[in-house]
Amino acid sequence: TYLRSKKRMRFSDISEIETSLSEEKQESAEYDQYQNLNRDDIIHCLKSLPYEYRIVFQLFALDGFSHKDIGIQLDIKENASRARYFRAKNMIKEKLMAIATKMHG
Repeated sequence: TYLRSKKRMRFSDISEIETSLSEEKQESAEYDQYQNLNRDDIIHCLKSLPYEYRIVFQLFALDGFSHKDIGIQLDIKENASRARYFRAKNMIKEKLMAIATKMHG
């Protein structure tokens, strides 16, 4: 029961609920923009990443390696792997958002 109570969202007032709903609506709109992207757009974004970010992204997101294993393979610290993955993910998101925006506008 402790874990269940931690999973539930708790709001102190109606403004927090409104904020949460607004954020969900915004995320849904962003998701809709990505629906029209094709495979080539995504591959182009991945290939355009700097090597040190692309390899970490590929090993973690596509090949399923842990950050610890990536660190060992690439001779970098585990935290460096996490940071590179985070940066790569943000770069991809920005590039895909730019492509999606061009398609819609």
